[in-house]
Formats: sequence, structure tokens, C-alpha cells
Amino acid sequence: MGVPASPHKRLILALTALVVAAATPLAGCSQREIPTKNVVITIPPGQGGALGTDSRVIVMEQYDTDAKDSSNWWISVVSAVFAGVVVATVTLIRQRRQAKNEPPPPKLPDELVRPGDFGVPPHDLLACLEVIRIHLNTLARKGVLSNLQPGLEPSQVREMLSAYGVEASAELETLYSWRNGTAKDPALGAADLAMIPGVVFPPLEQMIDTYLELNQSAHWNPDWFPVFAVTDGDFLVVSLAEPAKGSVRRVGPEYSHWPTTDFTSLTAMIQTFATAFAQGAFGLGPEGQFLCDNDNFHAVAAFLNPEIPGWAPPPAPTDNQPTRSPEQ
Repeated sequence: MGVPASPHKRLILALTALVVAAATPLAGCSQREIPTKNVVITIPPGQGGALGTDSRVIVMEQYDTDAKDSSNWWISVVSAVFAGVVVATVTLIRQRRQAKNEPPPPKLPDELVRPGDFGVPPHDLLACLEVIRIHLNTLARKGVLSNLQPGLEPSQVREMLSAYGVEASAELETLYSWRNGTAKDPALGAADLAMIPGVVFPPLEQMIDTYLELNQSAHWNPDWFPVFAVTDGDFLVVSLAEPAKGSVRRVGPEYSHWPTTDFTSLTAMIQTFATAFAQGAFGLGPEGQFLCDNDNFHAVAAFLNPEIPGWAPPPAPTDNQPTRSPEQ
């Protein structure tokens, strides 16, 4: 028993048959007798030259240009139809191939959403930023996604920061090369533009202005560069100097909120946020609010940042010891 022909093979066979059908009359036309007619030419006396002076009659065969070939019109029709079928078929095949080759929508690896343990994204800043973007898309956070600005060139990041005496680290270059923050939208509030619950990612130029303004305060350390803005007025800042260079902490304009290190690096912080999304610590409330499950987030942060005392499992909360979270 033969193997059934695939749809593409059947299509090729059909086109071949159509080519043969169209070519047969064309081949017959090339072999048929070409219509002619007799032409009588009379040469008057005295114009015969060396052939003599008598009148001569010459009968010649000439193509009959007046004769009409009735087969030409339907050959043209068949050829036109054939050409149209070929073009349409080739276009359809190309479209199907393109659709087949297009990458599917991004899916999170299974290990990121496996319950019962911490499936952790790689310790890679760019990869973790993409994990966050995918989760924001899954949660339909259209406000922040539609206002994320295209990334800058690393050289632009260096130039913009160096103009104010700030050395651009590799992490800052990667962050702002991924996206240059979230543009302000008059129609949306800070909660709608939050990248994680209670935290907004402003553009670099806005953070430079904020940095220059904060440097006017006697309580502000010029070695802190703000990268993320907390909706209560605090900032997540990157340390620019040793001994904690590159570490991230949360501070307020008046140096009143937790001036201790929260993460050893920007990558560690973004990895923690990405894992918190995967573990359900960040999600939507019953009315669509973007919320943080504080206990879940603390568990993720303590698991990924064991060297940070502030994330150690706290004792049972009391009225005098509130639980800390990024959105507070």
C-alpha cells in the first residue's frame, strides 16, 4: 500500500497537470500549418531585365496576416488563470511557512512556577527583568507595559551619569539599556505605573534630577543614586562607593527609613522581585489592585538573600514591630 500524498505534494501534482494542459495546445500551435495565400505579381514588358521582354506572371506564397487564429484567445485565458493560481499558491505557502516559523508567545519555564519550593530565575539581570515583564503581561498590567520607554545605548547611560559625576556601573547600563524607565502618563496614577507593588521605575533623566535635588539635603548621602521610586516617597538607591558599592537599600528623603542594605546588588534585587512574581507574592486583589503578600515576599527575600540580616525570618509580629515590605 502506498503512502498517501501530503497536501503539498497533491498541490504540486495538480499544478503540474495544469501546466501540461496549458502547454499542449501551445505545442500543437507550433506545429500546425501556418495559413498562407497566393499573391500574383505581373511584370510589365521591358522590366524583365535579362529574362526577356515578355510579360511575366509570378505566383508567390505569402503569410496571410488577415487570417485569424481562433485558438489564441483561449490560450491567453488559460495562461492568465494558470499564472494567477501559481501566484496565489506561492503566496499561501509562504504565509503558512512564516506563521509556522514565528516564535510562540513567551512562556515561563515550569521551574519558575513549581509550587512547594523556590524556582529561581537565573542570577542574570536582563533575564530577570524579562521574567518580570512577562508576569506583568500575564497580569494585564497595561498601564506600566505601554509606558515602558525604549532602552538607551550603554554609551548614553555613561554620558548622562558622568556629566554629574556619577560612575555608571555595568548593572546600571544593563538596566537602562533594557528600558529607560516608565514615562509619566497624566491619565494614570502611580499605582497603575508600578512595576512591582508600590514601586515605580522612573526614566534615567528623571532620576538624575531627583538625585541632584536630594543632594541639597544635609541628610542625603551623595553616594546614593536613586533608581526606583516607592510610592510613599522613599527610594531604592544604588550605593556608588565602597565598602557597599553596588548594593541596594531603601531610604527616604530625610534618611528616616531603613538605611541598611537590603540587597547586595541590583541583580539580587531584581532576581528577588522576579521570583516573588513566580511564587505568587505579587498579584492582583479582588478589585484588580496590584498587591504584595508580605509573608510570601519575606520568605522569598530571606531565601535568596541569606547574607542580609534584615530578611531573616522575624519573630511573631507585634503592634510595635510591623512587617516590612516594598510597598510600605
